[in-house]
Amino acid sequence: MITAIAITPDSNHTGVTDFFGFTIAEDAGATAHIRFRKLVVTGTILASIKLQAGESAMIMFPDEMEASGGVYVQEVSGSIEGSLYDKS
Repeated sequence: MITAIAITPDSNHTGVTDFFGFTIAEDAGATAHIRFRKLVVTGTILASIKLQAGESAMIMFPDEMEASGGVYVQEVSGSIEGSLYDKS
């Protein structure tokens, strides 16, 4: 089953241990750069995306990525809202 978990930027999402994808939208009228990392802000980068003002994206991976301890959503620049998908 796939579960959607709301994103809290610049924090770890411990409920996402089998990272399957995400849906995000830029919400501040400027470009945004987001990194999805394993566990902490210095953890391995699992995915990265840049969005233009007003842009959104939904990405589902062909297979889940193991992320024991959770997925940290790092707002490198800009601001986003959205959800992470966990397949457990």
